Amino acid sequence: MEPARALGRITFLMADNRAQVALALHHNPEINQPGEFDHDVSTHIDNIEKQRKEIDALWEGYSKLLHTQAERELADQYWQARQRYVEEGLLPAKNALKRGDYAATEKLLLKKIYPTFQDANHKVEDLLAYVSANAKDNVTSVTERNNKIALIAVIGVAFGLIAVMVAGISFFRGTVSPLEDAINALERIAEGNLSGYADISGYGEPGRVMAAVAIMQINLKVMIDEIRQSAGSIHEQCHNFNNTMMNLAEHSEEQHDRVYQTLDSITRSSEELGKLAQNAESITVVAGNSEKMVEMILAEGMSGGGAKAELPEQGDDEDDESFISMDPEAVIMGNRLLTKMTHELAGSTRLEAFSLEDGVSQMNQVASLIVENLEEVQGAWTTSQHLEQTAKELDKLVKYFDNN
Repeated sequence: MEPARALGRITFLMADNRAQVALALHHNPEINQPGEFDHDVSTHIDNIEKQRKEIDALWEGYSKLLHTQAERELADQYWQARQRYVEEGLLPAKNALKRGDYAATEKLLLKKIYPTFQDANHKVEDLLAYVSANAKDNVTSVTERNNKIALIAVIGVAFGLIAVMVAGISFFRGTVSPLEDAINALERIAEGNLSGYADISGYGEPGRVMAAVAIMQINLKVMIDEIRQSAGSIHEQCHNFNNTMMNLAEHSEEQHDRVYQTLDSITRSSEELGKLAQNAESITVVAGNSEKMVEMILAEGMSGGGAKAELPEQGDDEDDESFISMDPEAVIMGNRLLTKMTHELAGSTRLEAFSLEDGVSQMNQVASLIVENLEEVQGAWTTSQHLEQTAKELDKLVKYFDNN
């Protein structure tokens, strides 16, 4: 509709130029008094020139919109008529107004402007009719095209909705449903039920998820089986270990009792050896004193004039008397030998007593080690009890998964 709008504006401006010339004739001083109007005749002259330039600009823009050969021919005929209107009527009339020649202006208005305007007006009406018909055809074509586009759009929207529904159903069946199955499988596994079946026949990401769920379920079953075996082995080993620790504790207590019994025996032996050493030392003192007494007695006997001293001994028969002649040297040597032997006996007894004291000290250390070992054995037995309890808990956990 842009060409029709431009031609309509051109037609209006041409008619207005004709009117401007007619209005300018009212400024003729022979008809009206000067100062009767609030504007000068130059206002009409300026409007004529301004509107003529606007028409030229509109026609230049319209010429760029020409498409068909028929429209170009009608446009050329109109523009030639318009040029005659301007050159033969409008411009001479404007110049006459500038000179103040109102009679010439009126003559041009009647003889040139009106006829050429009518001729140009007829040409522009033909051009407008052609443009309007062409525009109407374009409107009809555009309307039909728009109707087709609307119909195609409706069909496209309908097919789009159907495609969306199909895609939604396909997406639900191919993605949402497998994911729902995966979620149910994971929830079942989270509850400890490893006996369910995971469908891995899907494709794409849901299929990968279900495959991962199935692999996880298999791995958990393998782990549970390994835990079951480990728990059974731990339980058996702990039972054997507890028995061993119990036997070891009993042996340790038995050894502890035996060590203390031996320690008591050694202690008593040490005490007896100490007493024996004291007795030997006492005998040594007595032997020494007896040696001195013998020497004194022998010295007194020899001073009385005898070389030997006879000591009588009573027997069972009172009539039978015997006398033992004693050699002083032998008596002295015998006392000395007795003293030496008694002294050696005291020394040996004392050494044995010291050795027994060392043995008692070592046995005390052994008894302390046995007590410490017994405490460690009891601690190990307690730890084994805890470990066996842990194995039982693991066995209960495994049985829980087996039952589910």
